[in-house]
Amino acid sequence: MDTKFSIVIPVHNVASFLRECLDSVLAQTFTDWEAICVDDGSTDGSGAILDEYAVRDARFQVIHKKNAGVSAARNDAIVVATGEYVCFLDGDDVLAKDWLTKIAVATLGGKADLVRMSFTFWMNGDRGETLPKCSDDSACEIYQGADDVIAWGWQKYTMDGYSWLNACRRVLLMENAVRFPVGMKINE
Repeated sequence: MDTKFSIVIPVHNVASFLRECLDSVLAQTFTDWEAICVDDGSTDGSGAILDEYAVRDARFQVIHKKNAGVSAARNDAIVVATGEYVCFLDGDDVLAKDWLTKIAVATLGGKADLVRMSFTFWMNGDRGETLPKCSDDSACEIYQGADDVIAWGWQKYTMDGYSWLNACRRVLLMENAVRFPVGMKINE
């Protein structure tokens, strides 16, 4: 059976945040997921932490590679993803425990092609969590059908630069060869 969600996590030298990030994935109330973690040439022990979690839970898959940047890391993960939807998470971020549950509801039973979540962001050393407010307090956007995704979803997807706000149907990424531009370091 295919995994419902593939969570793509590019990792480069975020060891001090990584356990909290991965623990937030483990704490999800929706359990049908895989996390594809790409160690992008980390030199701070991040790779060893990823390996530890992969041993602990088979839903974690780790790819170790020479540093090529966050976009290349995400692209490598997209290719091996098996979930119906692909979500993105940075290695220094934390998910709300019901993140995937609310995204699952927002997909309208698998009818949505792209879901954009809201988030909370803290500065000055305090970190926030991505909070999908996608049910009664609907603070997310749902796109259905290729025309809707192309006209509105991709436009917003590319304008804000926050890939981690989105859950996209994997087949759309694959059939349209959607990949992150390699070499960009911000707003990729």
